[in-house]
Amino acid sequence: TPTDVTWADFNGMRIPQAKEGPHDFTEASAPDGFDRSPVGAALDAINATVRLSVAHDDQWPTVVRSLVAPGTSRDAFITNRIQLSTTSDVPAGQAPTILGWKVTSFDPGKAAVDIYSQMPDGSRALNHTTVLWTAANDWQLLLPDSTATTSPVVAVTETPTDMVRLRTS
Repeated sequence: TPTDVTWADFNGMRIPQAKEGPHDFTEASAPDGFDRSPVGAALDAINATVRLSVAHDDQWPTVVRSLVAPGTSRDAFITNRIQLSTTSDVPAGQAPTILGWKVTSFDPGKAAVDIYSQMPDGSRALNHTTVLWTAANDWQLLLPDSTATTSPVVAVTETPTDMVRLRTS
């Protein structure tokens, strides 16, 4: 479990932070520096996923550069993101809440992390993510293959009993 959890606000979303990361806040929109541990990998997966999802036009290039693993999926994301414009925060009361995570596989170079969240209407979602330990000496989010036919996000009715639960207050 994470140590000393606090919450950071980013464009209308709340993101967990802990002793295991992030450690480097040089880039305010994309803090990085996560422990090379299951907890560090999970915190990075949540941090990168949320920030990438709600970054404004002036923030997303930094988020991608710092928090997303290089590759063809990242290139495809950049191509698609350039065509959109987002300049406002998630409206109050409309942001999902991160409930917790489950690390489904881990080795020092790669971790699979299931992130559980609750939507404002009470429904729940599971986001399957993967982070890699990269040449940047940090975890970076591996985006799903842009040609994938299934979504990494699925609806769930319950969270697993062995999920690492996060308190939001």
